Amino acid sequence: MANQLNPLRDKIDQIDQKILKLIEQRFQIAEKIAQHKTKTPIRNLERENQVLENWLSQKILSSETFISKIVKLILQESRNIQKRFLNK
Repeated sequence: MANQLNPLRDKIDQIDQKILKLIEQRFQIAEKIAQHKTKTPIRNLERENQVLENWLSQKILSSETFISKIVKLILQESRNIQKRFLNK
């Protein structure tokens, strides 16, 4: 049975690597955005709500709670990155 699972697990590992690379790219862009926020607040609730709605509108995953948690974590880390950048 383990032999049958290994190819599937390998695929999951490959997908996980892609997800992490995409998140890393997103955070790099968040840092670039911070360069333009020297006189504006880091947090923009309107934009955050727009991002969440964009994710939810994709209808890819059925659990809105799960999607909301992911988005909130990503947005929180993006804000943390921007705060660190601006505090240099």
